[in-house]
Amino acid sequence: MGETLFLPQNFAQTAYYKNAMECVQITGNYFGQRTDEGITAQARAFVALYDRIIKNNSLEVKFPFDSMSFAISFSACCSKDMDSKDSSD
Repeated sequence: MGETLFLPQNFAQTAYYKNAMECVQITGNYFGQRTDEGITAQARAFVALYDRIIKNNSLEVKFPFDSMSFAISFSACCSKDMDSKDSSD
């Protein structure tokens, strides 16, 4: 499908996108991404990584990453888990 896969009307129909959006709804982010644009950029990076692996290309792939939103979401997630573990002891 090539580049047309990443057209918004096509990409929004993929299982990848639907899974990512479900992750955003549940955890607040998907690999640090919270927007359609961020999720698309993340998918493009995974495709680039796959392409480099199959071509035995060891060049680094830059992944988009919003460390602040990920850190906040991760922190909130962990504190919820810790609270539930404390109450069950």
